Amino acid sequence: LLKTGAGIKKININTASVDLLKSHPYLKWNLANALVQYRQQHGPFKTVEDLQQVAVITSAVYHKVAPYLTVE
Repeated sequence: LLKTGAGIKKININTASVDLLKSHPYLKWNLANALVQYRQQHGPFKTVEDLQQVAVITSAVYHKVAPYLTVE
């Protein structure tokens, strides 16, 4: 996990396991699993915005969770 200047721990969506992702309050198991499955099928995310390509990630979920994620 990376810490930003604001003290937010960022989760790397290209390396995080389902368990790590679902530990985030905004990501339930089904969303965490969908991210990992998508990554396995399509390769690493290039940007956090790429999350919007995952069918189960709604605009509302994306805008809530994006500040806590990174691709680095």
